[in-house]
This record gives sequence, C-alpha cells and structure tokens, in this order.
Amino acid sequence: MGQPSKISARQATALLTTLILSTGVILIPAISMARAGLGAWLSTLISTLAAIPLLLVYSCLSTFAPNLRLTDRLTLLVGPRLGRTLSLVFSLFLLFTMSTVIHEGGLLVRVIFLPETPAVVITAGLCLLILYGAWLGPQALARMNTLYLPLFFMTMFVLSVGAFSEPHWYFLWPPWDKGLSGLISAAVIPLAWLGEISLLLFMSPDISDLNIQRWRIPLYATLISGGFFTLNSVIALITFGPNLGSLYAFPVLQIGRTFGENMRGIDALIMSIWVVGVFQKLALWLHYSVQEIGYIFKLQNSKALLPPMIILQNFLGLSTLYSITELFHYLDSFWPYLALATFEGIIPIGLFLVWLKYSNKKRQ
Repeated sequence: MGQPSKISARQATALLTTLILSTGVILIPAISMARAGLGAWLSTLISTLAAIPLLLVYSCLSTFAPNLRLTDRLTLLVGPRLGRTLSLVFSLFLLFTMSTVIHEGGLLVRVIFLPETPAVVITAGLCLLILYGAWLGPQALARMNTLYLPLFFMTMFVLSVGAFSEPHWYFLWPPWDKGLSGLISAAVIPLAWLGEISLLLFMSPDISDLNIQRWRIPLYATLISGGFFTLNSVIALITFGPNLGSLYAFPVLQIGRTFGENMRGIDALIMSIWVVGVFQKLALWLHYSVQEIGYIFKLQNSKALLPPMIILQNFLGLSTLYSITELFHYLDSFWPYLALATFEGIIPIGLFLVWLKYSNKKRQ
C-alpha cells in the first residue's frame, strides 16, 4: 500500500496521459495534416516511436534519488549552482508554456461557443479553476482524474463512431504524398507533446511506488497518448481529408459538431470535458513549478506564490498571442523546437549522460 499523502503509479500514469492528451487532441491533427498530408497518421506513429528513448531518459532521471526534489537531484548530478539554475529555468519554462495554453484554452472556448464574451472573462474563469487545482495539489487532481479520464475516452469513442459511419479510407494512402521530409517535420509536433512527460522529474517524490513501476509510468502514458494521436489523425483524415482538415482550427472538434446535428449538444459536452482536462494539466504545471521555485528560494510556504503567479499567467495569456492563426504558427514553428532543444530533449539527455557517469562512479 502506498502512503496516503502520495499518488500511485497508476494515478501518475493517468495524470501524465491527461497532461498530454488534453491539448494535443485539439491541436495536433490540423498541424500534422498541413505538414504530412495523407501521412498525418504515420507521422504520429513515428513520433511515438521516437519518444521511447526520451521516456527511458525521464524514467532514469526520475528514479535517481526519487524522494528528493528535482533541485536536490540536479545538485547531486551537476553541482549546486548549475543544479539550482537548471531547476529554476525548468520551472520558468513550465510557466512560460502555461501562459500559451491559457491563451489556447480561452480562444477555444471563445471562438467555438462564446464569441461575444470578452477573452479576459473566459481566461479569468479558467485561471481561477487552475489556482484551485494547484492549491489542492496532485493527490486531489489524481482522484478527480480517476473520474475524468474514462469520460475523455468516451468522447473519443463518440467521435470515432461519427467518423467511421461514413469513412473516406482513400485519404489514408499513400502516406508519403508530401515526402519523407513532410512525415518527419510533422512528427516533431506530437513528439513535443509526448515530451511533456518530463514533468515526471518533478512528480517523482509524490509517487509511492515509483521504483517498482519505473518504466511502466512513462511507457504506458506515451503509448496511450501516441495511440490517441494516431486515432485523431485517422478520424480527421477519413472525415475531411488533409486539405479541408488542415483548414479547420480544431478538426476533431468539428467532427463532434457535425455529429452533433443528429445528437443535440454532444459537441458542447465534448468541449466541456476537454476543458476540464486542460484545467488539470495547467494546475499540475502551476503546482510543481511554484513548489520548486519556493524550495529554491527557501520560502516557508510556496503556496503563497500561487495567487500572484496565476494573475501574471492570466496577463501573459492575454497579451502574448492574439489570434488562432498566430497561435498555430507559434505551436507549429516555435514551441516544439524550443521544448525539444531544451527541457524535453537535449537537457534531459545531457543529464542522463551525467547520471550514467555518476552511477558508474558509485559502483566502483
């Protein structure tokens, strides 16, 4: 039995799955179809395979001194000054990314359902939910996610039924119509989303049976998420095709709206469930980033940072990007490369090499 104050490996896997899917299912299909055309589904499979070496890196780093905070583990590996700096910048990276997702969530709700509502009202409501979730912490979010994730899977089942009722299978072949470069460039986008499993480095002290389930947590979360990314691409392709599908900002949600003509309100229900997933994702990011920043600066109560930080996030979310076109350009051309070049790819791989050297010294 795990400690009551911690979450189990199963709960951690579910949280990481929600973390990836809550925004990935909305945005990845359109970007993948624009880059890979008929091969959008194959590009997501490629990204899932490419994520496996990364998840092994995250697993090793998270199970190294797992009861210590990220700052202390990095201090052991690379020294106090560099370790604290990396931990701080990683936390700020989460907060930086978080402001974009707040903007993304606000745009999604406003464009699809509340076009007359000021953006500041929508993002403020979302930020209040995020603040509450971050204040409660991962244990409460894990219990909530136990109810949420089956509902999310149910929405994907409903969308699949709608898509497979009148499929256009010829939109799936040949998958190399835009060449190998199109497939690889399209795979970068979902790979960056799968790289969000790097949050496991922050979560490890809160997981009761991490050492026992060290490989299963990131592996299962990656395979489940990658599988749903592929399913999303398939149902978007067989419904709209790559040309029309890439023109929709949220093609998978558009399937729900089309299907909703026969089942009134199904699109609103799907949308509501997905927004809850976005809230959980951002609450986790806010909780762990603020917790680590408070620990670095030796604050007695890091939760005191939550209210001013969420106000700042709301401001940044409203002031950084202004339209769906700008948001998609940012997510297509900037954020994935930044994430994989820093805290989702290059930096963890470098730390993994240091960990291997550290482990060899300990054995001698």
